[in-house]
Amino acid sequence: MTRYKKVLNTRDDENLRPLFTDLLAFNASNPGAAAILIEQGEYEAAGKFVIEALNVLKDEKISSSKS
Repeated sequence: MTRYKKVLNTRDDENLRPLFTDLLAFNASNPGAAAILIEQGEYEAAGKFVIEALNVLKDEKISSSKS
């Protein structure tokens, strides 16, 4: 669970893109935490990262609509 907290501690509400890419992936060559955890067989942990990435998208959409 420590990896999860380390990644979440990088959250910057002014710029959510880096957190999103850390959680999922920047591109096919640079996998995010969820992809790495899936490769390691840690599916439950990977699921938590994917859920958080979806929350980041939701937060970004909400903040964009307020602007």
